[in-house]
Order: sequence, then structure tokens, then C-alpha cells
Amino acid sequence: MANLSSMKFNEDEMLSVLSEQLLPGEALCAAVYCAFSDTGFFATRIPVYGYLGITDRSRLIACQAHLTGIQILTADLNFAKKLTVKTPVFGSLFKQKEVYAECIGDRTVKLKFTVIRKIAGKKFPNQPENAETLLRLIAEKQQQLHL
Repeated sequence: MANLSSMKFNEDEMLSVLSEQLLPGEALCAAVYCAFSDTGFFATRIPVYGYLGITDRSRLIACQAHLTGIQILTADLNFAKKLTVKTPVFGSLFKQKEVYAECIGDRTVKLKFTVIRKIAGKKFPNQPENAETLLRLIAEKQQQLHL
């Protein structure tokens, strides 16, 4: 999977791509299709779509599909400096949640993404349940770290 045009954007591909990034003995707890936003002062308003998973070790694994290629990012929530979950302006209408995670490890990783609970079509049949699980695990970690 080298570029955006080769992606199928379905649940099987999502699980395959995210599973390739798992550490030995690690398991994926939930995986969702989501929209990523840039962070920082010069952030663009154009979202990048892709996959996001959370593991049983509280690691986020992101696969962002850019026009120029695929970017994989990982962020360990055990080292979160900032972790917020909020409803965007029209989020309650579309049942969306926006998450921002800033984690410090070998390098600082900032992820901002919108979790969409319901995807039209049948390519992501488990999206509603996985979205709920992902958001619940993030909220639990947020509470545990007092962020």
C-alpha cells in the first residue's frame, strides 16, 4: 500500500494496515475510519482521511492517506501531555467527536482527528461499535492521567 489511489478504504484493509504496526504481544482493541486534521499555527483546513486504532497498551496507531503517500504515526497515551475529546460545531448532528492527543516519547506526536460514528455504505460495518470503544478507552485514559 504505497499511495492513496491503491487504498480500498474498507474494514479488512484497515485491520490489516493497523495490525502491521502492532508490537509483539500487542492487540488492537478498536479501529475506526476517521478524518485527521493538521495541528499547529499553519494548519490547513483540508482533512486527511485514514484509519486509527487503539491497542491494549494504550497506543494510538494512525494511518493517514495523503495524495503523496501513506503516513503511519504512533502515539503512546501513557505519555500523553494533553488529551481532549470534544464535540465539533455540527458534531452532535452527525454524531462526531474530535480528539486531540499530544504525546511525548522519543519525539512529540500530535494527533487531531474526528471520529465519525456512522459511515454510509457497508465498507465499515463495525464502525459504530468501534467508535464507541475507542472513545471510551480514550476517556478512561484521560481520566486516569487527570488531563
